[in-house]
Amino acid sequence: MVFLAELNRQFSREGENAPLLLHRSMGMGLNFVDENSVKREPLSRRAMLLLNRRQQVEEEMRVLYVAMTRAKRRLIMVGTTQNAQEALDRPESLTSYGVLRARSFLSWLLMTVKRDIPAFVHAREAFVLPAGEDRPVLPAADPALVRSLARRYAYAYPFERAAGVPNKTSVTALAERHTLTFAEPAFAEEAGALQRGTDVHELLRRLPLKPLDPVALDRYLAARNGERYRANLAFFVGTDLFCRMCQSPRVYRELPFTLAMDTQELLGVPSEERVLLQGVIDACFREGDGYVLLDYKTDHVEGDPVLWAERHRRQVELYSKALEATTGRPVNEKYVVFLNGKTCVRL
Repeated sequence: MVFLAELNRQFSREGENAPLLLHRSMGMGLNFVDENSVKREPLSRRAMLLLNRRQQVEEEMRVLYVAMTRAKRRLIMVGTTQNAQEALDRPESLTSYGVLRARSFLSWLLMTVKRDIPAFVHAREAFVLPAGEDRPVLPAADPALVRSLARRYAYAYPFERAAGVPNKTSVTALAERHTLTFAEPAFAEEAGALQRGTDVHELLRRLPLKPLDPVALDRYLAARNGERYRANLAFFVGTDLFCRMCQSPRVYRELPFTLAMDTQELLGVPSEERVLLQGVIDACFREGDGYVLLDYKTDHVEGDPVLWAERHRRQVELYSKALEATTGRPVNEKYVVFLNGKTCVRL
């Protein structure tokens, strides 16, 4: 059995009185204001309004169809209107124009209810107390029942925090949770910032592990359309870190990893469950008995680079833990390499 209530609820007409209408194929619809400040509605805007309304009506029809077809045995539809009996007796034909002008499900049903659907009118007085009659007094509550209900409603799931723990997450997602950042307004965003970071990381991944003079670097960048990032790579190939990387017997770049970690350690949520942590380490190389880990950053450094690097500490520490678990060797040094800021900060 399905009950459909509030059939008299008015369809939303939000946006129809807006000064600007938008449509995917028809474009923009604006009102015309003449030299006497009289506003008029052009036919183009009126056509767009009718098309938008038609699409809204189609969506409302789909909603009504789904609701009416859920019933298996009985469907009871309830709506309220003034002068209900007159509305039932009033002859009304089913026309496309009438359907489009209707403001509620009830208006549609009244076009067909007289011949297709049994309809009953319930007077309002049947649902309220007659004038002067007092509301009946309810019997006293059973104390045992009250205590039982209070105990049930006071129950708190002991693992509520653990219920929201994901099965899998990434280092980047965790770093964003632990860093207070504010999105730049659209007019202040630098075009292609995300693409720039992707391009620079790809150039660093394929960078030859040998000393590069300016001519060799220019040749490498020209072959990969990376001339615009010359300043970033020229800084890095001139650092002591790059020289040490070239001399290392084992170098990993863009190293993916998957690591199962305790929920308490990773998210600070007491739970016996484990979370799968995934990520990609920008670069690491073997030196002595351990590894040196590098995390490249293309963001702009504001203020002290050491303080700015602290924003990335959580992320780098997770990379370090994953590298130690993967290789079985310690990470002796961890660096944040600011390519735009042209500085390397050891954490």
